[in-house]
Amino acid sequence: MIVAAGRVNIDTVIELSTSLVLGGKALARRVIRVLGGSGLNAAIALKRVVPGEEVALVGCVGSDWEGREALELLRREGVSTIFVSVLEGSTGRAFVIVEPSGESTSITLPGVNYSCVAPEALSEVRSLSLAVVMNPPPEILRAIIGLCTRLGAPLFCDFGTELPKLLPIVEEARYRNCVLVPTLHEIGSIDRGLELSRRLETPIVVKAGERGAIVIDPGSRRIYRVPRLDPRALGLEPRSSSGCGDVFTATLAAYASMGYSLVEAAARAIVAAAIKASRLEPYAAPYRGELEEAFNRVGRSILSRVSVESL
Repeated sequence: MIVAAGRVNIDTVIELSTSLVLGGKALARRVIRVLGGSGLNAAIALKRVVPGEEVALVGCVGSDWEGREALELLRREGVSTIFVSVLEGSTGRAFVIVEPSGESTSITLPGVNYSCVAPEALSEVRSLSLAVVMNPPPEILRAIIGLCTRLGAPLFCDFGTELPKLLPIVEEARYRNCVLVPTLHEIGSIDRGLELSRRLETPIVVKAGERGAIVIDPGSRRIYRVPRLDPRALGLEPRSSSGCGDVFTATLAAYASMGYSLVEAAARAIVAAAIKASRLEPYAAPYRGELEEAFNRVGRSILSRVSVESL
């Protein structure tokens, strides 16, 4: 079993035809309502990339019809909802503004996401090949770390804006079979990433936007810089960056759990994120077949441009 933990949201996506300036006005091309949330996005990406594995989401939805809609989507995608709790209240919401360039800005109303607790059924899991946590509540993070410790599974942590709150839990647990996947903005600098990697004795894969991905590996004492991929290199037009980071993290974790090196996994994750960027829906990760086909076209070029620095 693969477990993903994180938020479930209903997203209102506003696609702009003119750029928005703070305090100004802009024209919208369209407004759509789609399901999203980092937990849901990652769970669907994992299932699409590793279709033969059982993938389960740990999270919460509200008692509203949006919650029922989210559960229906997850089940259609083949994601198990046995660890998804239905709580009295509203499903989380996000308002996503997509610039003409495809860059997006999100505003989140958490709803029941902040009330989520670890389901007791997690203690009954007997087999686990991978866990991916996406800015979960602290109690759920502790439960997932405990599950990974008990079953020896790799843990990939993408804490988003909750990094300052959740990082001390990882430090306290001292679970070494762990990879952190922050953005460059979240950790502040590569030097800060190096310091974190040394302190935690775990690799860190930094999502660096236009700079691609940066793999900090304390084991080999090296930094690998993996270049980004523009969707146009695949004949695709950029539409929205919303969900790209979630798809990157899930794809990275999936391929690393299959035995690929972090650099090889990051290269495939970059291709997956580029494909996702051509789609408006935050959860629209590529399926394994289309990802492999795209990687066969551009993967050699990406890997040939990886730069290496010694620590």
